Amino acid sequence: MSRKIVFGVLLAAWMTVGASGWQGRSVRPGKTGGAPADPTEAILKNHSRLDVDGDGIFEIDELSMIDRAPASCDPNADLVVVFVEPRLLDLPSGRIAGRSGAAQDFLDRLDRFQKDLAADGFPNHLVRAKVYNGIVHQDGRTVIAFRRLLKAFRGKFPNLRGAVFVGSFPEPMIARKWVWKRSAKGLNIGGKDCPANGEYVRIVPEIISERSDLVLADLTGPWDGLYQKGPLSVEAIEAVPEKKLA
Repeated sequence: MSRKIVFGVLLAAWMTVGASGWQGRSVRPGKTGGAPADPTEAILKNHSRLDVDGDGIFEIDELSMIDRAPASCDPNADLVVVFVEPRLLDLPSGRIAGRSGAAQDFLDRLDRFQKDLAADGFPNHLVRAKVYNGIVHQDGRTVIAFRRLLKAFRGKFPNLRGAVFVGSFPEPMIARKWVWKRSAKGLNIGGKDCPANGEYVRIVPEIISERSDLVLADLTGPWDGLYQKGPLSVEAIEAVPEKKLA
């Protein structure tokens, strides 16, 4: 897993990955027209202090809304959730208060971003998200925890369109093992000589994405079960076939 200062956006991906059949219309915040109550607060409460594997360490420690102009989002709206790292807010409780200098400038820019999203047809909430940042390697589990959180949002907001992460949040690295047919070129594999014009099979792990949004964008895939905690030793195989490869 890699952990860097990022401004990550997952918008278009949800429109194509595991999200067929969406028919929602955009609804501006504050204009619910008698729609059901906004379930966001309940979702955040249910996923604060989230411990995915039951080891007593919370992958998500705290979640709270930080909208400075509170508004309710229709559950049928094209919702976007913006997660903000607490260090950028410099607020111990998540409540927005008067600030000067860089902190105030950052809050003002968040306000403008929130309004611009809404103006483009994406009602949204700003969420203060405090995640685990200790000495135990928990980055992968934190990503899995956010999958559960986003799936909960998707369950209540069927037209959930994406998420934005502002600050330092864990990111998944994706690796795979692939079978390659290679020219032997006189190699010796496992004590067996390969003819210069022969072939051999190579099955080795390779990183295909240092930073991927697929794990969070694909909310229907089996990513929870695919996660492997690092460091991890993965077997590599080189083999000479007894018969010529097809």
